[in-house]
Amino acid sequence: PICITTLVSATGAVGQASRWEASLAVLQRLGSADLVADLIAYNTVVRSYSRASLWSLASALFASMRVISQTPDLITFSLTLSALEGRWQMTTHLLEALQVEFVPDNAVLGSVLGACGQAGRWEHALELIDGMCFKSLQADTMSQNLAISATEEKEQ
Repeated sequence: PICITTLVSATGAVGQASRWEASLAVLQRLGSADLVADLIAYNTVVRSYSRASLWSLASALFASMRVISQTPDLITFSLTLSALEGRWQMTTHLLEALQVEFVPDNAVLGSVLGACGQAGRWEHALELIDGMCFKSLQADTMSQNLAISATEEKEQ
């Protein structure tokens, strides 16, 4: 018999090794065995995609979670944001969706600022730092450095 705990553990192990294909195969195996993948399994696959720089697959898996009634958590949002890399418009859209359900944390802020910086959108990064969505956060050193980096890249 197939044990869901074993399959989720396997998903985590291959995800740690950045073997996204194997991680996805384990997730699919859950479905074929009439088992329901839990949030940990989905987050592990999104993490694998992020490590492999497969932003489109991470984004698609994130979107599919709602279709199958699996609600993403703050970790899912953060992992997906991380996978999006320099796609600042997509990260901003995902940030808007996140704010409906969660209060963004410094990890989320860092991911969004990093994407803005990579895209040379320093104005947008500064607006986010000053914006209402992060008023409850105290920007940490990493977030402040990302904002500074975004402005420096624009000046060069």
